[in-house]
Order: sequence, then C-alpha cells, then structure tokens
Amino acid sequence: VATEDKRGRLHIVFGGRSLQTILDYIKGTFSLKLPQSPDLHNKTFGELNHRYRDRLEDAEIPIIIVESSSEQELDELRVALNLEE
Repeated sequence: VATEDKRGRLHIVFGGRSLQTILDYIKGTFSLKLPQSPDLHNKTFGELNHRYRDRLEDAEIPIIIVESSSEQELDELRVALNLEE
C-alpha cells in the first residue's frame, strides 16, 4: 500500500519490509532456508535455477495507491487488509 505525494512520488505505507526482503534476496544478501525444498534450500538468488529466478523476476506485486487519507483511515485499511506492519 502506497500513498502518492504532490510530486507524483510513491511512498510505501504498508509492506515495505516485505518488499525490502525481496530486494535484498535478489541482491544476494541472504540464502533461503527451506530444507523441505532441496532445489531452493541454502540458495542465494544467483544460485537459483533460471526457472526460479525468472519466476521471481517476472512476478507482479500488486500495489494499492491511497490518494488521500488520514492516519485513522490508514489504520482501518491496515486492519481490513490484515497487515501487521
């Protein structure tokens, strides 16, 4: 969920940590810990099979842009979307 300022720039309101984790993984900052998935376990993004890298690179991340809202409206949106951040 993002808000847009008067200059047209988007500011992430909710989901920033999740987005940062995805970006950090793509940068190779950490490897996955998925012992139940040998193809993925202990692999950084660069070590993944092309099929998995392509899927992540081609994934669409939905963004909700909130035009104008108060803190109360953002809190209500957070509850409605079941967001913890």
